[in-house]
Amino acid sequence: MTDGEFNTIAGSNSGGGAQSSRLAVIACDAMRAKGVRVFTVGFKLSEARAIQTLKNCAADPRNFFEATSGDELRDAFAAIAQQINNLRLTH
Repeated sequence: MTDGEFNTIAGSNSGGGAQSSRLAVIACDAMRAKGVRVFTVGFKLSEARAIQTLKNCAADPRNFFEATSGDELRDAFAAIAQQINNLRLTH
């Protein structure tokens, strides 16, 4: 869980916002390569880079949600739950 403002690396703010965003997307790419479906939810995002990073992490526009209120946040998690419930496991 994150505020979406990728401005630190390992708890240190050394001006690494762009690098931190890049590392976040690399981590998401690695998860997806292992078959993990990545959902991102931004809450009251105020930074364009944060929004883009979360969109890039999700990769699929259906897996990125942006909320500005508690109701929108609940709706986002309900939509994620619905998508997960629609998944079918096969061998």
